[in-house]
Amino acid sequence: MFKYNLKLLFYRKQTFIAIFLIFLTILLHCALNIYFQANGGMVVENCLSAENQIILESVLDFKMYIVLLFPIIGALLFSDISQIEMKSRTNYLLFNRFNYKKNIVFRYFFVFLVTFMVFFLALLLEYIICLMVFKSGSDYHWLDTIGGIRNISNYNRIFMFQLFTTHPVLYMMIVISIESIVFGALSSFAYSVSLFLNKRIIIYFVPLIITAASGIFTPKKYKTYTIVKSLQPISFSNALTYILVVGVLTAAGIGIMIAGIKKKDLYL
Repeated sequence: MFKYNLKLLFYRKQTFIAIFLIFLTILLHCALNIYFQANGGMVVENCLSAENQIILESVLDFKMYIVLLFPIIGALLFSDISQIEMKSRTNYLLFNRFNYKKNIVFRYFFVFLVTFMVFFLALLLEYIICLMVFKSGSDYHWLDTIGGIRNISNYNRIFMFQLFTTHPVLYMMIVISIESIVFGALSSFAYSVSLFLNKRIIIYFVPLIITAASGIFTPKKYKTYTIVKSLQPISFSNALTYILVVGVLTAAGIGIMIAGIKKKDLYL
């Protein structure tokens, strides 16, 4: 089952399109921020070094177009596969080869794993580029300028900020992993919803709709617990944000998947 889905993953042109777009967007995002800093953006004395600054700006403080674009690209990887099989009726042939219900459950976690790995590697690449270009001791310093805040103590509210100041590499590995988990959960959720959809284009926009809705309809005092905030650790998010976001997405995705498995027309 794993071998079959892995071969199918690399047989699809959507997979390579999605991987290309993810890495291209990451590299462009990184390049723009490096260019901005190299040309004297936000220079403030007595702040953290440019290594910390560019890491925060590029890897942790995604611009809104990144937050809204990545969920769509992530869904391109493999979230639509069962819908394609149902539409082409190849799911009936696969049902004769192995338990198709088990394959659907397997694919839910397979989609998560694939999305996690692709985003983790892309974010890791950006982090490595940042370390190569902006090292500690650079002349660019800026942390106190974020949002006009001039007191570095305010940043204690940033997710695991103390770990960032003492062990930045470990901090980045943890945060990159968590962000990749969020993208994986979004893609798996889209896969579950795909069992009820007939239009592939809608599947790709499901993660975007969920991400945008969590930010629009969540009451103001709970805004920190949204998907958008979970993808912007510098925006004063906390561990509870990730637990709630990933927990709700996973629970909802598994629930929808179970309901989809029970559909009688799934195997017709």
